[in-house]
Amino acid sequence: MKGERYEATVPDTLDLVERAEYAINAMTGALDPEHDYEYMWQVWFAPLKLVRHAATWWDSSPRAGWTLPLMRIMSGSEHNLDIEDKMVESMLSRVGADVQEHPYPLLLWGCHQRVPGLDKRSLCPPRAA
Repeated sequence: MKGERYEATVPDTLDLVERAEYAINAMTGALDPEHDYEYMWQVWFAPLKLVRHAATWWDSSPRAGWTLPLMRIMSGSEHNLDIEDKMVESMLSRVGADVQEHPYPLLLWGCHQRVPGLDKRSLCPPRAA
């Protein structure tokens, strides 16, 4: 084989603490304070813009809310903890007194999916003919 060969000492594992810290930085950095700490769903680089999913607060934000504590346990990091707290407050503000999410997301997603027990006639607008 052609090329240069050399010996080097390299770690045989990733530093999981460091990776958890990177994940915390990325997930909290994607929360948008101008839109009630909703999670940014996509970043487009050409042209540069941030894209919000129509129902990110009940899909992407809870995923980050579930993952962030796990990353904090792994790393012990408190980086952007104040931002995470605001995201949690935002998500909890969208939970009804009966501890169920408001039906709003069903209008965005549930109307086009098969959801057991969902009476679409009462929640979803009729489809155009």
